[in-house]
Amino acid sequence: YVAVILGITKLLITIVFINHFIACAWYYIGLNPPDDATSWVDVEFGTPKEQEDVSLFYKYGTAMHWSLTQFTPASMSVQPINSLERNFAIAVLLFAMIVFSSFVASLTAAMTNLRNMNAKHSSQLWLLRKYMRQ
Repeated sequence: YVAVILGITKLLITIVFINHFIACAWYYIGLNPPDDATSWVDVEFGTPKEQEDVSLFYKYGTAMHWSLTQFTPASMSVQPINSLERNFAIAVLLFAMIVFSSFVASLTAAMTNLRNMNAKHSSQLWLLRKYMRQ
Protein backbone atom coordinates (compact mmCIF):
# COMPACT_ATOMS: atom_id res chain seq x y z
CA TYR A 1 0.00 0.00 0.00
CA VAL A 2 2.75 2.42 0.96
CA ALA A 3 4.52 2.07 -2.40
CA VAL A 4 1.32 2.86 -4.29
CA ILE A 5 0.54 5.86 -2.07
CA LEU A 6 4.11 7.12 -2.49
CA GLY A 7 3.76 6.69 -6.26
CA ILE A 8 0.59 8.80 -6.27
CA THR A 9 2.29 11.42 -4.09
CA LYS A 10 5.24 11.49 -6.48
CA LEU A 11 2.87 12.10 -9.40
CA LEU A 12 1.20 15.00 -7.58
CA ILE A 13 4.52 16.58 -6.66
CA THR A 14 5.70 16.25 -10.27
CA ILE A 15 2.56 18.03 -11.51
CA VAL A 16 3.10 20.84 -8.97
CA PHE A 17 6.74 21.28 -10.04
CA ILE A 18 5.82 21.34 -13.73
CA ASN A 19 3.16 23.95 -12.97
CA HIS A 20 5.65 25.99 -10.94
CA PHE A 21 8.00 26.30 -13.92
CA ILE A 22 5.15 27.10 -16.29
CA ALA A 23 3.85 29.74 -13.86
CA CYS A 24 7.30 31.33 -13.63
CA ALA A 25 7.62 31.37 -17.43
CA TRP A 26 4.09 32.83 -17.75
CA TYR A 27 4.92 35.60 -15.29
CA TYR A 28 8.25 36.31 -17.04
CA ILE A 29 6.49 36.57 -20.41
CA GLY A 30 3.96 38.92 -18.83
CA LEU A 31 6.73 41.14 -17.49
CA ASN A 32 8.50 41.27 -20.87
CA PRO A 33 5.87 41.75 -23.58
CA PRO A 34 7.03 42.07 -27.20
CA ASP A 35 7.40 45.61 -28.58
CA ASP A 36 6.02 47.22 -25.40
CA ALA A 37 2.63 45.58 -25.98
CA THR A 38 0.12 45.24 -23.18
CA SER A 39 0.47 42.00 -21.20
CA TRP A 40 -1.62 39.97 -18.83
CA VAL A 41 0.43 41.44 -15.94
CA ASP A 42 -0.57 44.97 -16.99
CA VAL A 43 -4.24 44.02 -17.28
CA GLU A 44 -4.32 42.08 -14.01
CA PHE A 45 -2.13 44.29 -11.80
CA GLY A 46 -2.16 47.71 -13.47
CA THR A 47 0.69 50.02 -14.37
CA PRO A 48 4.25 49.27 -13.23
CA LYS A 49 3.76 51.79 -10.38
CA GLU A 50 0.53 50.07 -9.30
CA GLN A 51 2.22 46.66 -9.58
CA GLU A 52 4.62 47.64 -6.79
CA ASP A 53 1.67 47.60 -4.36
CA VAL A 54 0.81 43.99 -5.22
CA SER A 55 2.76 41.37 -3.28
CA LEU A 56 5.02 38.97 -5.15
CA PHE A 57 3.20 36.12 -3.38
CA TYR A 58 -0.11 37.25 -4.92
CA LYS A 59 1.48 37.62 -8.37
CA TYR A 60 3.01 34.14 -8.09
CA GLY A 61 -0.31 32.73 -6.88
CA THR A 62 -2.08 34.26 -9.87
CA ALA A 63 0.47 32.80 -12.31
CA MET A 64 0.33 29.40 -10.58
CA HIS A 65 -3.47 29.47 -10.67
CA TRP A 66 -3.34 30.20 -14.42
CA SER A 67 -0.86 27.36 -14.93
CA LEU A 68 -3.01 24.86 -13.00
CA THR A 69 -6.11 25.82 -14.99
CA GLN A 70 -4.27 24.85 -18.19
CA PHE A 71 -3.97 21.29 -16.89
CA THR A 72 -7.57 20.93 -15.73
CA PRO A 73 -11.01 21.89 -17.01
CA ALA A 74 -11.02 24.90 -14.66
CA SER A 75 -11.15 28.54 -15.72
CA MET A 76 -9.93 31.90 -14.49
CA SER A 77 -10.05 35.53 -15.57
CA VAL A 78 -6.36 35.81 -16.54
CA GLN A 79 -5.90 35.28 -20.25
CA PRO A 80 -3.31 35.97 -22.93
CA ILE A 81 -3.31 39.56 -24.21
CA ASN A 82 -0.57 39.68 -26.86
CA SER A 83 0.64 37.24 -29.51
CA LEU A 84 3.59 35.92 -27.47
CA GLU A 85 1.31 35.12 -24.54
CA ARG A 86 -1.26 33.53 -26.84
CA ASN A 87 1.35 31.29 -28.50
CA PHE A 88 2.79 30.33 -25.11
CA ALA A 89 -0.71 29.50 -23.85
CA ILE A 90 -1.34 27.29 -26.88
CA ALA A 91 1.95 25.45 -26.36
CA VAL A 92 1.17 24.97 -22.65
CA LEU A 93 -2.32 23.65 -23.48
CA LEU A 94 -0.93 21.07 -25.88
CA PHE A 95 1.75 20.05 -23.39
CA ALA A 96 -0.78 19.95 -20.53
CA MET A 97 -3.14 17.76 -22.53
CA ILE A 98 -0.43 15.12 -22.90
CA VAL A 99 0.92 15.40 -19.34
CA PHE A 100 -2.48 15.42 -17.66
CA SER A 101 -3.66 12.45 -19.73
CA SER A 102 -0.58 10.53 -18.63
CA PHE A 103 -1.18 11.61 -15.04
CA VAL A 104 -4.78 10.37 -15.13
CA ALA A 105 -3.67 7.08 -16.68
CA SER A 106 -1.00 6.59 -14.01
CA LEU A 107 -3.43 7.50 -11.25
CA THR A 108 -5.98 5.03 -12.64
CA ALA A 109 -3.33 2.31 -12.76
CA ALA A 110 -2.30 3.03 -9.17
CA MET A 111 -5.91 2.94 -7.94
CA THR A 112 -6.50 -0.33 -9.81
CA ASN A 113 -3.38 -1.73 -8.18
CA LEU A 114 -4.72 -0.72 -4.74
CA ARG A 115 -8.06 -2.40 -5.49
CA ASN A 116 -6.30 -5.57 -6.64
CA MET A 117 -4.20 -5.62 -3.49
CA ASN A 118 -7.33 -5.22 -1.38
CA ALA A 119 -9.14 -7.94 -3.36
CA LYS A 120 -6.23 -10.34 -2.90
CA HIS A 121 -6.20 -9.63 0.84
CA SER A 122 -9.98 -10.20 1.06
CA SER A 123 -9.64 -13.44 -0.88
CA GLN A 124 -6.94 -14.68 1.48
CA LEU A 125 -9.07 -13.83 4.53
CA TRP A 126 -12.00 -15.70 3.00
CA LEU A 127 -9.78 -18.76 2.43
CA LEU A 128 -8.51 -18.55 6.01
CA ARG A 129 -12.05 -18.41 7.40
CA LYS A 130 -13.05 -21.35 5.19
CA TYR A 131 -10.07 -23.35 6.45
CA MET A 132 -10.83 -22.46 10.09
CA ARG A 133 -14.45 -23.70 9.73
CA GLN A 134 -13.33 -27.13 8.54
